[in-house]
Amino acid sequence: MQQLEVPSKQLLNAQLYLGRGDVFLSLRRHVEQRGRLSTIDYDHRSLEFNQAFFVKNFLKCFFYIEYLKNVVGFDYSQAVDLGAGSGAFSFAAKFINPDIKILMLEKNCKQVQIGNGLSEIFGFQRDLSYRVCDVYKESVSPQLPRFISFFACESSKSASQFMPLLGSVAHIVDYPEVMRSRIIEQKSNGGEYSNYVCFQKAVPDCLQALVGQKLITISGVTLHGKDIERRSGARIVCKGMANT
Repeated sequence: MQQLEVPSKQLLNAQLYLGRGDVFLSLRRHVEQRGRLSTIDYDHRSLEFNQAFFVKNFLKCFFYIEYLKNVVGFDYSQAVDLGAGSGAFSFAAKFINPDIKILMLEKNCKQVQIGNGLSEIFGFQRDLSYRVCDVYKESVSPQLPRFISFFACESSKSASQFMPLLGSVAHIVDYPEVMRSRIIEQKSNGGEYSNYVCFQKAVPDCLQALVGQKLITISGVTLHGKDIERRSGARIVCKGMANT
């Protein structure tokens, strides 16, 4: 499997832009202890959250997209990022597929402000754009592939409200237990899934102090919307939850 070069220099520049506040370590400990049960007040703690987790979340998305590129390809020309936050999934996708254009939907203005600043750092502002909105109320083309990272775990919406967001295909990076619950929901609603994996990757040496770990666990899945034509060329790869 081809390993792509992690944009470590650009991520270090992003962390310089974000800074490292005095309280970000305590926030990191709180979130890591509570996992999917943790809640973040993004109106007041967006910067602290990104100081603590942006690089780590970027790497999780980057390594899942790397996996997709090697298994089924990742040649989208357009996509939509649901609950984009500060843009980790979109930025990872752009580094791997430089030609992609992404619409990023996010309702928190402070997250959008941080994301726009990071987009300038990366030089992506021409092809990545935000729309400030509630993703549950926004209408986008069902044919546009969806990117969803750490949104489902914080969403209190029911499965009946979440599933219509998927469109024809949605790539999701989240906690392993969220992956399992969403797949069960998808199957019970007659949908399909593929590229379901959970694996570990080494963090580049120069980023380990920022991430706080030498290894990170990536959990991702691709959900296919019910009764909507699937993207041609995608094949089912159900690999379970084996750690590698």
